[in-house]
Amino acid sequence: PGEPDGPRDALLLALWDRALAAASRGDALGAIDALDVLERRLPRGARVAYARARTLEALGRIRAARAEYGRAIELDDVPLRAFPSLNDAVRRIARDSDGIVLADLEAATTRRSDGAVPGLELFLDGCHVNRRGAAVLAEALAEALAAGGLVRLDPTWRTPFREGIARHLETTRIPSGVATSARRYLAWYYRVLQPDPDLGRRILDGEATLPALAAARAERRTLP
Repeated sequence: PGEPDGPRDALLLALWDRALAAASRGDALGAIDALDVLERRLPRGARVAYARARTLEALGRIRAARAEYGRAIELDDVPLRAFPSLNDAVRRIARDSDGIVLADLEAATTRRSDGAVPGLELFLDGCHVNRRGAAVLAEALAEALAAGGLVRLDPTWRTPFREGIARHLETTRIPSGVATSARRYLAWYYRVLQPDPDLGRRILDGEATLPALAAARAERRTLP
């Protein structure tokens, strides 16, 4: 369910439609009930796992949502980001090897995200960081390099760094042409890759500004 070439089983499709309908009217408990049944019938369904993760996040079950997002990535035949087992392998190699400095960017974005599930407060989409997300990555890199003895930082560096980022975000204006291109990309993204037609239309029409995306995410949770 949810895939153009997915199974045509009538019961599974009915459960998927029930989950979508429940989510669209804000009934996360009804959605999770249908998705739990689907997950038992399709234990390797990446889209079902992703839909469960989003619904668990909407219910405030953050730890369970994070685990389910990770499972969805592991099950995805074409993952668009590093999957959890790959990140774990990188951490293991860094821990067991000499001379390797690890900047754990996944952990950094998790620590600095609203609600502990990184989203539109740090990312433009499911892959690319926004300006605030780029600052989080830069800070994590600086911290790792300093901890590894590769650079020397003043002990108080973090406060002026964050203050400078805050000033940059408040005062720097994105050129109109760049903003228009970004809106077109995001409108396509939220219509095709991670369908949310209403948000995609609002972005394209200029009703939803780029800084307002995080607020839209917090206010509105729908299944893909």
